[in-house]
Amino acid sequence: MSEFTISAYIKILKDGMQDTQENVTRILFDAICLFMSNTVDFSPKFITNLIKRKVEVQNEIKKASADPKIIAKAEDYFDETVFPKINNFLIDDVCHKLTLLYSNDQSVPKTKKDDLDNLLASNDIGKFLCQCFMYALNRDNKFLDQELRIDDIPLLSEVDYQCPLCNSPLIKKIRNMSVKKYEITKIFPDDLSSDEQDLFIANRTPVVHLDSSDNMIALCTDCSETYLLNPELDEYTKLFDLKEYSKKNYQMQMQVSNLNLEDEIQYIINSLYDINSTTGIQDFRMDPLLIRDKIDSSCFILKHTVTSYVLQYYKFIRKLFSELDSFSENRFNIIASEVKLAYETIHPTCSSQEETFTKISEWIMQQLNIPNSKKYHIASDIVVAFFIQNCEVFNEIT
Repeated sequence: MSEFTISAYIKILKDGMQDTQENVTRILFDAICLFMSNTVDFSPKFITNLIKRKVEVQNEIKKASADPKIIAKAEDYFDETVFPKINNFLIDDVCHKLTLLYSNDQSVPKTKKDDLDNLLASNDIGKFLCQCFMYALNRDNKFLDQELRIDDIPLLSEVDYQCPLCNSPLIKKIRNMSVKKYEITKIFPDDLSSDEQDLFIANRTPVVHLDSSDNMIALCTDCSETYLLNPELDEYTKLFDLKEYSKKNYQMQMQVSNLNLEDEIQYIINSLYDINSTTGIQDFRMDPLLIRDKIDSSCFILKHTVTSYVLQYYKFIRKLFSELDSFSENRFNIIASEVKLAYETIHPTCSSQEETFTKISEWIMQQLNIPNSKKYHIASDIVVAFFIQNCEVFNEIT
């Protein structure tokens, strides 16, 4: 489908002016930028991405293009500067191509098409070219690629379907349809200068194959555009480390999803869920050093929470295990070993004990298909605290 975009406009004017893509773009945008109070950066990379329809025209330029004073100056500029630069033998070709472009774009209103047609019919070529330019730069330029690709799902899963830089959702539901709000972005970007390449590599060695998924990360459209236009070392380092963490976390999730948890633990969770004021619970007396030796002092809230859960519920849970029909110490050891294996799988991918605690609790709920409610979350957390006291979760701090 024909689309009347600033990218298409520049390509048509480039053919008529017989000049480079960069020069033509700068000449055209000077019709506005020369009369703006603020300077706008037009780097070669931005121009290339504008032509490739990877970026939009800056909002400052769009806003300035609506100023009547700048519009009047731009029309004079097109008459005096742009029009004379077009090859006399090609001016009709340029106008014809522009006419075909907006005429065949179904998104251009008929009134706008009529206005442009009337300008061309009046032989006011400079104003016609200017109005086409002004209209094109205010329209969407980026490809409207909204289709969610199956191949992108692993990369989206790595970042939990949220932009790792700004936490905005990467998928949006519109009328029961999933619409992509992301771009799969190269962590070690293309088009780096030799100095930039040396600097980036000195800080984080990129993967061998830069077109592989190991060099890709899912970012929201805005963060992706900002990063690719002007990649900086601290952003590269952050994305590189995020990718490494995301890969480890995703691999961990795949591994723990294959771990089994005995069905008997469901009885424990449900019993904790059903606790009320009439439930007989005896406090558990323990040496507080046991918890202190396993949880870092910086994790004050976690240590306090685990200690509280253990003191209140450890004996209760132990009693529940013993009351299970046909339950033996060996069955308890199987469950304990499964929790221990889950811990050994999860904790290397976590940056803190709080994160490890949360992920083990979530794993228990997923294994048992427990409803996602706050009360069940607390019950699952209590079970994790039980296994911390029982030494399956967290090793002694050395």
